[in-house]
Amino acid sequence: MPSIANENSERMSLRVPATAKAKLLRAAALRNTDLTNFVTQSALREAEAIIEEAETIRVSKRDHLRILELPENPPKPNAKLRAAIAGLPDSLRLYLHGMRNRLPSLTVGRSSIAATLR
Repeated sequence: MPSIANENSERMSLRVPATAKAKLLRAAALRNTDLTNFVTQSALREAEAIIEEAETIRVSKRDHLRILELPENPPKPNAKLRAAIAGLPDSLRLYLHGMRNRLPSLTVGRSSIAATLR
């Protein structure tokens, strides 16, 4: 990730070709705003779109239905899951074993872990 030279400053300098600056100034004038506001608002819209795209998981309708079904009908633990749980420290295994009885919101994990820990 690129480093930011001065994170605490409210000022930001940009180097752009004269033609790019002229285009930005023209667009800002057409929006009846100043260059700072125009660039800031445009950059923020783009930043929000990029962040939303990175933080959003899109799934098909079939996969969405499968995700909703998993808490009600979790898969049986396979050999890899049983091996992974067996490899956990005893204190963590006991903690997980105890949590399954206290937190009903851990339906998927509780079912998988409970069957493995028995």
